[in-house]
Amino acid sequence: MRDTDLQTKNEAGMMPRPPGRTSWFALFLILMLFLFSCGTGCLESTPPSPVAATEALSETLSEASSAEPVAPSEWITSLPQAKEAARASGKPIFALFTGSTWCPGCIYMESRIFSRKPFADFAKERFVLLKFDLPRTALKTDDDRRAATAHLEYRIDVVPTVLLLDADGNTIRNVAVYAESAGVYVAGLKNLLDE
Repeated sequence: MRDTDLQTKNEAGMMPRPPGRTSWFALFLILMLFLFSCGTGCLESTPPSPVAATEALSETLSEASSAEPVAPSEWITSLPQAKEAARASGKPIFALFTGSTWCPGCIYMESRIFSRKPFADFAKERFVLLKFDLPRTALKTDDDRRAATAHLEYRIDVVPTVLLLDADGNTIRNVAVYAESAGVYVAGLKNLLDE
């Protein structure tokens, strides 16, 4: 560019962009996407103590052999059906908002927590399980549309998110999502329910 071109563009209100500014902005956007894609649980968690980390590791290793998945039929995908089941059983609703095919945190939680025997056994006793699995692309099925509606209704802006709901669908509390193992997650849920 010639100096006269710069002057003309500046007079027209167009400022030339300084070199390197775009790359910093792109880096900032990538960092924000990473932080918000993992949910607020990533930002709120504190590192475990060395003793807790060792216990969690040994528990995780022992759970590796007991990775019996929760049968898909045990997760309800309709809020009205979950409310009906909650009224009939007197149990709260464990509502999981997830993106199981595209969200790394959701995939981790499904494989390491929600599909493990300690969680499955505890959840059968204490909760009505409700899953809203939001696809990354078009809403093709009724389950997809119900998930999208529920994400909007409950104002879910990060996945995975877990809410405890009463039989009327009102939020009782937001539950922390991330844990090292299913046993640690169940222990946290027990403490939460005992409060």
